[in-house]
Amino acid sequence: MKTPMRVVIDISRGSLYYAYAPEPFEVILISNDPDDVANAPLSVLAPEGHEVAIYQEIASTAARDVALIDHYFAALAEAEKSSR
Repeated sequence: MKTPMRVVIDISRGSLYYAYAPEPFEVILISNDPDDVANAPLSVLAPEGHEVAIYQEIASTAARDVALIDHYFAALAEAEKSSR
C-alpha cells in the first residue's frame, strides 16, 4: 500500500490560509456552513443543489514545509500517546 502524502492545512483567519506539503498539490475545501457561504469569496452549487463556499490552494514545496509537516505529525502522535 502506498504511504499517504502528509499535508498540514492552516485554517487561521477563519478560512484556508496556507497548505504545507512535501510535494506540489492542489486542494479544494468546501463548506455548507451558512456563515462560510455568506462570507466566502466564491461559492458554487453542490451536486445536491445547495450552495457551498469553496476555497482553493495550490501548494508548492519548500524545505521549511517538510520540517513543519514533520513537526505537527510528531506533535499529534505525542499528544495522542499522552491522552491514553
